[in-house]
Amino acid sequence: KASITLVAGPQLQQQIDALPAEVRVLSIVSASFYDETLVARLDRSMPNLETLQVVDVHLTELELSPATTPKLSSVKLQNLPNDCDLFLELPELLDFSIHYWGGDGDVINHMLSRATKLRVFDSYKLWVDSLSFASNDLEVVDLHRSDSLDALTLWAPNLRSLNLQACYGLDDINFLDTHPLKAALPRTHTPPPLEVNTLNSNLGTRAKRALKRNPRVVEASGMEQSSNPCESFFQQFSQMPGTGGV
Repeated sequence: KASITLVAGPQLQQQIDALPAEVRVLSIVSASFYDETLVARLDRSMPNLETLQVVDVHLTELELSPATTPKLSSVKLQNLPNDCDLFLELPELLDFSIHYWGGDGDVINHMLSRATKLRVFDSYKLWVDSLSFASNDLEVVDLHRSDSLDALTLWAPNLRSLNLQACYGLDDINFLDTHPLKAALPRTHTPPPLEVNTLNSNLGTRAKRALKRNPRVVEASGMEQSSNPCESFFQQFSQMPGTGGV
């Protein structure tokens, strides 16, 4: 089958091991709730896989690399355990989503260093210290509730949307002026306006200065409608001396 959905159960590992080589779209999901007793690993070769979704499943190991998934372009990960043995190297990656994860940030940055075709990066409660993006095709970066994010570096000449909502400790934003990827841009390239959402965020002086000095930056519309009372409370709490954020 070209598209397969596996529902986590006692035979999940056997089902993963039995996947056909021609699978192109794979979803691995929980039956109804996150069950830590149902464990599995995904590190096998799937040479034709293009889309992967892993939602609320306790994987102890996940390897996505040119050796295992050379064609993988779309990935959604939700509620992976923080101690999952995770390796991501995806040069064909276009769209990436990760929700509720606080493991080793170097894993994500290694992936980003290879994902030079990336178009969309979506995250919620991704708790890492720093992120560095470099893609001429990147249009959307969503870092909602990246509570522990301290530093953000961007080479993204086509970026249109940057969501920093409820980033409580972002001290530094670096919009790179040049990068080796610049040589691949058309000579007539004109960067688009960049909508930035900073609702309920606490930005440091350097981060605020970087946004103010970037002529592309405009305030995102509809910020008032997306307000969250809980996030507003955490924003104020994280400004209190000695709290060290949330």
